Amino acid sequence: GNTLDESTEHVVLLILQHIAESRDSAVACSLEYALTDAHELKLLEHIVFDDLQQPELAHRMGKSLLASNLSTLQARVLGVKLLGDFLQRSTSCGMNFGQHTDLIQTIRHVLRDTPAGSRVLLELLQNADDAGATEFVVVSDRFKHPAEAILHPRMAPLQGPALVAFNNASFSEGDFTAIQQVAGATKENLKGKIGRYGIGFCTTFHFTDVPSILSGETLVFFDPGCVTVPGATTQNPGRRYNIGGEFGGNLLHTFCDQFSPYKILGWDGSSKMCGTMVRLPVRTNLTGSNVLASTCEDTQIKEYLRQFATTTDT
Repeated sequence: GNTLDESTEHVVLLILQHIAESRDSAVACSLEYALTDAHELKLLEHIVFDDLQQPELAHRMGKSLLASNLSTLQARVLGVKLLGDFLQRSTSCGMNFGQHTDLIQTIRHVLRDTPAGSRVLLELLQNADDAGATEFVVVSDRFKHPAEAILHPRMAPLQGPALVAFNNASFSEGDFTAIQQVAGATKENLKGKIGRYGIGFCTTFHFTDVPSILSGETLVFFDPGCVTVPGATTQNPGRRYNIGGEFGGNLLHTFCDQFSPYKILGWDGSSKMCGTMVRLPVRTNLTGSNVLASTCEDTQIKEYLRQFATTTDT
């Protein structure tokens, strides 16, 4: 942990380079220490190679960076983990989640049969009422939130403007199951709670490609296009993360920017959301969207909020 003088550091670097270039597995496997970019010798388990060029992310994960004179290949031979490997491990910690069936076509059917606008907000209000909520708030978040410490660079667009709905009832495990059920989508399904959750929630895709829900100690993302959320597949088009406990606390700290947008209505970023927040990053361009060929402009959002306020006041 002590800083090496220049001559000693040079010798250590030459030794490490020689071991890496010789590819002597026996010597490499016995290696316990390596040189950091802070001119220190540290245990390998505390060092990563910054293949992502995100030193701050490494530091938030409690890792030191391998000396920059060493290459990716040399790092692998020496047994130093890549920062990208740690990131992948963190993002893959989530569980499979997402709506099922031929999802894109199902969503398009629901959107065709359900008008955009305040109806979407009324569906969210109905879901909140079903859950026993006594408070319901909807706002337009027009901020562009930080997008450096996030689960994956592809998720950066989710940090932009969004419609946000909050209610003071928390999701039960049954609710998380229900909201994934969209098979056999018809208007008749809206008569039942499970249908109303799954089908009603599909109306949010009028506004967004990747809605998310934060409730209690659970954060879920829906990604029917499987292009934004790491780990999303056609079989499980979404991801679920537990933000409770020690591991959840590390997740909140390491990827703090990812959770920044959810603080808009007073959540302090702790391991539990007292209530439920639905966040709908608005679709501002069609690049990469295979859900709906329609953007959502700021003027439209304002009008939808006005219509919703008028409807609920009557």
